[in-house]
Amino acid sequence: MEQAFEPRGIAERAAVVILAAGKGTRMGRADRAKVCFEIDGKPAINGIIEAFKRRRFRTFLVVVGALAEQVMEAVAREHPEVTFVFQGEQLGTGHAARRAAAALRSLGHEGPVLVAMGDKHVEPEAIQALVDGFIKQRADFALLTIPRTRRTAMSGGRVCCDRGGQALAIVEKPDLARQAVADDLRSLLARGKKITRETVLRIAAEHLPERKKREAVLGDLLKLGEGKSEVSRQCLQGLLRCDGWSLTVGGRVRTADAVERMAVGINPSMYLFTGEAFQQAVGMLTNDNAQGEYYLTDAVHHLAGIADRDGNPRFRVRAVPVKDPDLVQGFNSPDDLLAIQDYLRRRRKRSAARAEAGPRLSRKEYAACGEWIERLEQGGPRLARWLRGIYGDDSALHEEKRKTLRAVLRRYGERFGFEQRVVIVRAPGRINLMGRHVDHRGGHNNFLAIHRETIAAVGLRQDDRVIAVNVEPRRFAPVEFSIRDLIGRFAWSDWLNFVNSDWVRNLLRSAAGDWGNYIKAAMLRLQNAYQDLRIRGLNVALAGDVPIAAGLSSSSTIVVATLQAAIALNNLELTSQQFIDMCGEGEWFVGSRGGSGDHAAISLGQRGKIAQVGYLPFRVEKIIEAPRDYRVVIADSHIKAPKSKEARHQFNARIASYNLGLAILKQRCPEYSAALEHVRDID
Repeated sequence: MEQAFEPRGIAERAAVVILAAGKGTRMGRADRAKVCFEIDGKPAINGIIEAFKRRRFRTFLVVVGALAEQVMEAVAREHPEVTFVFQGEQLGTGHAARRAAAALRSLGHEGPVLVAMGDKHVEPEAIQALVDGFIKQRADFALLTIPRTRRTAMSGGRVCCDRGGQALAIVEKPDLARQAVADDLRSLLARGKKITRETVLRIAAEHLPERKKREAVLGDLLKLGEGKSEVSRQCLQGLLRCDGWSLTVGGRVRTADAVERMAVGINPSMYLFTGEAFQQAVGMLTNDNAQGEYYLTDAVHHLAGIADRDGNPRFRVRAVPVKDPDLVQGFNSPDDLLAIQDYLRRRRKRSAARAEAGPRLSRKEYAACGEWIERLEQGGPRLARWLRGIYGDDSALHEEKRKTLRAVLRRYGERFGFEQRVVIVRAPGRINLMGRHVDHRGGHNNFLAIHRETIAAVGLRQDDRVIAVNVEPRRFAPVEFSIRDLIGRFAWSDWLNFVNSDWVRNLLRSAAGDWGNYIKAAMLRLQNAYQDLRIRGLNVALAGDVPIAAGLSSSSTIVVATLQAAIALNNLELTSQQFIDMCGEGEWFVGSRGGSGDHAAISLGQRGKIAQVGYLPFRVEKIIEAPRDYRVVIADSHIKAPKSKEARHQFNARIASYNLGLAILKQRCPEYSAALEHVRDID
């Protein structure tokens, strides 16, 4: 299953439009396209495409203009599948979006459209937030916002919303500054104050400190009273009544202070539309302004202003906030590029320091292997409470679990040393009461954890190697591998391409059914997700009593246990949603293409409780107590379902059939197409 912020219906069906036609005259290099300036050793536009690919977007359309051949050569060298559209005249972002819209129509693209600028540094988390917000708010048009800081407030447009959450407009900083100047002058006029030319110039400089910007935005005002000490009240009032000197947001004239109060954040210029909303929006853009250009930001008030027959907004236009302003950073000067590069260096330094530090776990969680064994053998009320809290009042089961824990720890101590510190992790098997195999279609599952489980003792290594042993060595041979040796064999910036590569397929064929493949799945997915961090390896001793190939997720328990330990020992912090999605995607390494429902059940399972979980986006709907007068009986059908054999291909074929069937239905019934994003939408 793909991550909640990236449902299949978005990433697989969306076209990413990257606007890269601008000249970038302020960069000081007339011979270099702005988007080709390097960030972290690669052209900025290639970094953006890689960020989207890490979230499995696959369709890219780049609008080029100034120095088009240079941009096309830089992009095609790394991303040959990208489609290019030429913008002959650079008439603004809205004009570039119009060129993209026409190209998408000619290509027959009707899915979502994500628009980004090529002169940015974009973190994948920003893409995650935008798509997640688009889904959760059921938006037709979602626009990202970043916090208002001293840096972002200087140039960023304000995203204004009404109390119901509908985005009404993006007010650019020059327009806001001009309104603030007009507000101050109107206040002086209302109070009957004498207005000198010096007063006008002072107010103008206060709101627009840069001379060139001041002259461009306030040209007519600055000419008033030239050669005189006093400005004519009549002339000033006449100018302030002209178009451009009153801001209208949501159908009402607003002061600059009112706009600031309505603003929910700063616009970093990343937008996600439904196909219909995108075509509608760009078709409404005009160049009725002093610059004679089309601005994509005008799409907000155009779409927000369209009403249905009942007078309600036809399109849901929503702002999606992120808390970190560094997730999307633009550049307009060499100094801006240096600031972005400095941010990346600092981030890598923090990541390296975090990785080198020891695990931030208490002694109750992370102790010497021999000390754990001693605690188990001593017993006592603390151990009894721990066992009772997990397994209930079954004393026979408690003793069975103590034996398993001792066996795992002894196996660890014999192989790696009893003085080595370890963390103990457990991952229970699961049964799905209702909703079988619908997680990857956006449906619901209803899970109940069982007492059979995988238990592992795991210690941290100083290198990137993973060594794993089992309490049944004759049945499960030791596993050993290097994280970087494995993942470095392919373009590992892209997880899907990596797991689909011939190298991985050949590896799986040569080691079919190897229990170590599930440990590799967890560790490689984690390293792929944290590409700026050296994930340290693990020593693992493992035992499990979940029946293999019985439909109880024995293999998924290995993935969950391994990833849980690796995250804790490497001092990483993931939400439960991120953890579950990472488990599901990690298991793609073994060849299956299912969802993360099993991993959700293992991770969220609680004794005697049923968890109802929804998908696309992932969410825990509710957790309820299982009826106490019922017992669940798991019967052995004697039909094996090993993921490493033919059953895996049958499972993947079902998923392909779902995709094909939905596509055919939407083709045959176009009147329902817009309403059907997942199979769960069919009622």
